[in-house]
Amino acid sequence: MENLFTRTWQLLRANTILLMIVLFETTLMLFFRGGQLQFGFNPMMEMALFFFHLAVLGGWLFQMKKISQQPDERATFDDFLNGVGRYFQRLMMGGSVLVLIFIVGFI
Repeated sequence: MENLFTRTWQLLRANTILLMIVLFETTLMLFFRGGQLQFGFNPMMEMALFFFHLAVLGGWLFQMKKISQQPDERATFDDFLNGVGRYFQRLMMGGSVLVLIFIVGFI
């Protein structure tokens, strides 16, 4: 287990773009969701942020997949965009089905 954490930390230090993308997404989420408490619940904003999160997740996980399979290479922003293009549609369909299941479950 210690080897796993050590290896993960080494990969993240070598590929700082992974941290930058997650920090950017977190900042945007906090900015938009933080203002919603004053103005009430906005379902369209929540859905937009949910799908934005899925797009970032698709690109970020593709970068992680690349550096875990080829540790000598560094992740680039092009890898992020390739991952968004490759996995966003699948994540969006799965996320939409999950949201519909939650809506039906709450009704």
